[in-house]
Amino acid sequence: MKATPDPTLEVRLTRVEDREAIGHLAREAGIFTLEEINTVFELFDEAQSDPHCGYNFLSAHLGNTVVGFTCWGPTPLTEGAYDLYWICTDRTKRRQGIARALFEHVEQEVRKEGGRLIAIWTSSTPPYAPANDFYRRVGCDQAARIADFYRPGDDLVVWVRRLDRAS
Repeated sequence: MKATPDPTLEVRLTRVEDREAIGHLAREAGIFTLEEINTVFELFDEAQSDPHCGYNFLSAHLGNTVVGFTCWGPTPLTEGAYDLYWICTDRTKRRQGIARALFEHVEQEVRKEGGRLIAIWTSSTPPYAPANDFYRRVGCDQAARIADFYRPGDDLVVWVRRLDRAS
């Protein structure tokens, strides 16, 4: 069943004041390493200091609370390919349509830029099963799986959302 987001959910370009809330969401997700969390901050800071750096952030808000974020950007050396680097929601608000709303906004932005596909890299480990299920539900196709990519027993799963299909 498709989750219907709270009608008061607002998805907008991330602002500098969202930084700590985004960091909190990444830390509380329960699946990211310290290095990955630090990378969220690095990409966020780069995007805030240089809007043309290639990293774009959107935040999902319920009232004054950041309940999710996403980061994406054009894939270097390609024509119309984009990478979805992060999509993260508040653990207490999962399965309420927040991630779907963020994903749909990313699709809209990529389409506006003339993008034709979005690639997502994720893990095969059990903590990432909900993410893999989510990508399947939003219309992504599993394009590749590389055994032991991240570490022994942790495969890389590559999902692709082709935008030449109807949403």
